[in-house]
Formats: sequence, C-alpha cells, structure tokens
Amino acid sequence: MLLFEHFGSTSVHGLAAKPIVDILVGTQSIVRLTEVHIEALAKLNYDF
Repeated sequence: MLLFEHFGSTSVHGLAAKPIVDILVGTQSIVRLTEVHIEALAKLNYDF
C-alpha cells in the first residue's frame, strides 16, 4: 500500500457527517493489494 486518503463528509471541517470515516487506499498494482493487507485492515475493524 502506498497511501491512505481520508475523503467524504467527515474530511470537511464543519460539515455535518455520518459517523463513518471513508478511506481510500492507494497502490501501484491491485495485484500487490493482497489478502494479507485486507486481513490486516479487517482486524482493525475496517469494512470493505
């Protein structure tokens, strides 16, 4: 994984938002975004 970007309504200061944080994961290759990465994020209670 190269980067994480926080986007959506919770990323805008002062804007009413739902209690969910939207995160976009960047990678050079989808092949490199393996089950290991997904499992690690799932352990942190991220939903996909």
